[in-house]
Amino acid sequence: MADKTLPPALLELLRTVDTPTVCNAIEVAQGKRGFNRFTRGTMFHC
Repeated sequence: MADKTLPPALLELLRTVDTPTVCNAIEVAQGKRGFNRFTRGTMFHC
């Protein structure tokens, strides 16, 4: 079985972003969006 431990540098990078950001990046890298046209505009946190 292959070693599935993430390198420390990658773990540190992942700690700088939230889960939705990581999920969005994965969808973009895969070339698809799960909720295409779900949000029509930019959302801002107040």
